[in-house]
Amino acid sequence: MYSTKEKNDNDKDDLLLRMGLNDNKAGMEGLDKEKINKIIMDATKGSKYYGNELKKEKQVNQRIKNMMQQKAQINSQQLRKAQLQVDKFAMELEQGRDLNNTIVHVDMDAFYAAVEMRDNPELKDKPIAVGSMSMLSTSNYIARRFGVRAAMPGFIAKRLCPQLIIVPPNFDKYRAVSKEVKEILADYDPNFMAVSLDEAYLNITKHLQERQNWPEDKRKYFVKTENAIENGIAPNTMLAKVCSDKNKPNGQYQILPNRQAVMGFIKDLPIRKVRFYIKFIIWYIDII
Repeated sequence: MYSTKEKNDNDKDDLLLRMGLNDNKAGMEGLDKEKINKIIMDATKGSKYYGNELKKEKQVNQRIKNMMQQKAQINSQQLRKAQLQVDKFAMELEQGRDLNNTIVHVDMDAFYAAVEMRDNPELKDKPIAVGSMSMLSTSNYIARRFGVRAAMPGFIAKRLCPQLIIVPPNFDKYRAVSKEVKEILADYDPNFMAVSLDEAYLNITKHLQERQNWPEDKRKYFVKTENAIENGIAPNTMLAKVCSDKNKPNGQYQILPNRQAVMGFIKDLPIRKVRFYIKFIIWYIDII
């Protein structure tokens, strides 16, 4: 039996994993996680937010417990049958797998904050975030050095960075800028898939074929912009998403369309990336 102290310690550890610093965002490398986590936990104690997160964590733990109980009831025959079904499914995917497409994932970095800094140059050298005291939508790179990031309550962010400027969101403005960018994306793939105001997937296979006949000066024309846009180039959308995060900000990373390149990229992914892109596991079956 757990003592009350052990149970409270476990709850605290679970909450720290849930509420503590998630530094997988670009610009948050090398931060003092222990110091930041202490500020976060001290800022949230006794708050409604703390109570809600504790309730959510208990619900997650209960679901895990239920799943483990279900797992314990699976016998070896059922497990073998499931493994055969997965093997069959993987074989079917392998037979239909096509690595001839080139997919680009475009992500406008710190989009809302970048738009606000564009419209108010005085904010460029200051830590800013877009959102409210209840929740932030994004933060610029100066704020990220203090541990401030998206999906963090503003009242916690202000404890981490007292000089933080929180700008109320203006979605009409963000939609207008997004529309301008998407008009450019449509030149490369008229059927591109928009995921949000600042994110999209493009299949540029046809574009690459067409540009082979372009004159040399046109094919090597680039426009340098002040705002950061990351992009990842890969054989499918999920890999493009993962590798677009690899070199933020203003980064570009490409995975060549062959099995060796794909498997090499997966093997070198840090475990935090694997956790963050858990959806990637679904696609992983396709390359076994």
